[in-house]
Amino acid sequence: MFRGLLIPDRIVAPQATSPVLLSTALFVLWHPLQTLWWKEAAAVFLRPDFLAIVALLGLLCAVLRRRSGSIWPAVALHWAVVVGWKGWLGTTPQPPFG
Repeated sequence: MFRGLLIPDRIVAPQATSPVLLSTALFVLWHPLQTLWWKEAAAVFLRPDFLAIVALLGLLCAVLRRRSGSIWPAVALHWAVVVGWKGWLGTTPQPPFG
């Protein structure tokens, strides 16, 4: 959603950083918002260090989307980070629908 809808396939205008920054900001804001209905995630999703990592991941995914013109490199990076994080550092609370 954050990169597929907000970042066009190809950006060539000088204002090209605006969609990348907007996408990254919304991606970061999305994580604390999830704690409104996923209370168990608050212990992780509200931590400043976690949100800094989310910002870095969001920025990298947005840049991948912009440069490649495809959503799939960003999807692969996000998947790899989440799988690596859960595999090496343990798991986060599971959402009620998962």
